[in-house]
Amino acid sequence: MHTYLTSTAPQNSSSFYWLLFLLILLGSPALAYGEETEQLSYGADDLDGQKTVDGEPYIRLRNNVVFKFGDLTITANRASYFYEKRKLIEAEDNVKIVHKDGSVVVADRLIYNEETQLAQLRSHVVYKSDATTFYTDHLDYNTKSKEGHFVKGGKLVEGDNVLTSRRGSYNDQDKTAIFEQKVKLVSQDYIVRCDTLHYNTVTKVARFKGKPTRIRSRDGKQRLETSGWGEYNTDSGQSTFAQSKVETDQYIIEGALINADQAKEEYKITGHVRLFFKEDEVIVEGDHGEVYKKQGKAKIYGNALMTKLLKEEKLYISADAFLATEKKVKGGKSENTVTASHNVKLYKEDFQGKADSMTYKETESRIYFHGDTVFWSKNNQLTAEEVYLLLQNKDLHELHMEKSVFLASKDELGNFNQLQGRDMVAYFQENKLSHIEIDGNAESIYFLLSDKKQLQGMNHLRCSHMRVEMEKNELSRIHFKTKPKGKFYPPHLIPEALKKLEHFNWRAGERPTRQEVVGHGYGTLPGYEAFKLPSQGVGKGALKK
Repeated sequence: MHTYLTSTAPQNSSSFYWLLFLLILLGSPALAYGEETEQLSYGADDLDGQKTVDGEPYIRLRNNVVFKFGDLTITANRASYFYEKRKLIEAEDNVKIVHKDGSVVVADRLIYNEETQLAQLRSHVVYKSDATTFYTDHLDYNTKSKEGHFVKGGKLVEGDNVLTSRRGSYNDQDKTAIFEQKVKLVSQDYIVRCDTLHYNTVTKVARFKGKPTRIRSRDGKQRLETSGWGEYNTDSGQSTFAQSKVETDQYIIEGALINADQAKEEYKITGHVRLFFKEDEVIVEGDHGEVYKKQGKAKIYGNALMTKLLKEEKLYISADAFLATEKKVKGGKSENTVTASHNVKLYKEDFQGKADSMTYKETESRIYFHGDTVFWSKNNQLTAEEVYLLLQNKDLHELHMEKSVFLASKDELGNFNQLQGRDMVAYFQENKLSHIEIDGNAESIYFLLSDKKQLQGMNHLRCSHMRVEMEKNELSRIHFKTKPKGKFYPPHLIPEALKKLEHFNWRAGERPTRQEVVGHGYGTLPGYEAFKLPSQGVGKGALKK
């Protein structure tokens, strides 16, 4: 027979229960204790009379135990104890805390303090509310605020999202979870690992901090890591990360602040942006970046700089903007192309250049320069309408110049040695100019100097092919091939009009310096727009103006 004790007369004629009934009617502090607390009632199949342990009175309830506190109900299958003096309930075996709104907490064991409204739930704890289910073996739960804390591992399941950590808390009123220590969030498409994570089951936004936080796509093809803070909307795929990098099998891109659309696989990066192509060891940097992975495009702009790693040194190229494109080719491989637009400048310790635009093709190992191209190697200036630089085994190999090729070099006396022709190939050895071949309508003016650097005369020659030997990046000897024709002029008979060929244009004032190319402004902006999360202070003030 189920015994249920409330303010109604109990179904027992013993003097104890009559006394207990009178105490209830008189508002005994043992069962009702103030205006703000709901009156307790309880019942069970078997209910023992009042007993004492260590001088403290208690009531034992067995089988189908029920405790009611207004909108809150606690049930248990087996033995329970109610300590009147401390307002304490102990229960075990399929213990349930049921709220009026339908949320339920289940556990094997429970200790509940009626005054503090704190429930200590242990072993196989399950919290269910709406579409959210939380699992742990150790939960301290406040039934009024509906907030629970765990310290021995917990798991929250909400739709396709599974969140686990060693410790943390969950508040069912504001639908937020705070997880700490070895946090792992598994969504439909991504896996997040971090040290601290705040998650809202309504907005589906996860905010995290700690070093480092890692996000990886379920297929493993895309990885994001942040050493600062960030937020990730598991529903929309929108996210923001500070001091972060995104990695794929082909490249790594990093920056001070990354705004990402994980669903579209699009990223906008601000501050100290760095894009590194793994296979061909090319780095593109700038103040801002945009990545459109599905389209295979990445744009870097604002003090943009490209660095090509050679064997023992680096080749630097600056421009207004760089556009990197990735194209799938046969065999599943990728073909990367980097295009630079406007104000292209090249710098290497012994080789500099400039052009309107540039294209680097990975599969060809070629860098094409377009529009008003001019290059310098020590005292030599080279110009042509079409130019490309061929790389081989991480070295400069050949510089191909076509259409209206012109080479000029200034000697110690201020005279200009000049070569021109239809096409030209400059050859490198160990990244140094070794010799130059000029083919088609070759013409030269060369000033002869004595060992004492005195002018001895000028040669003016024409032929179909020339070979120029270089020594320490300077003209050493010229070989004229295929019926050369020319004339030698002594110093006092050199016509002033013949000292310069028709297309001569000395442009030394345009020669890029290292400061112009490498230190032209990248990363020197005074600051970037600050970004603050709207609540809980995660990452607040990470970027300062």
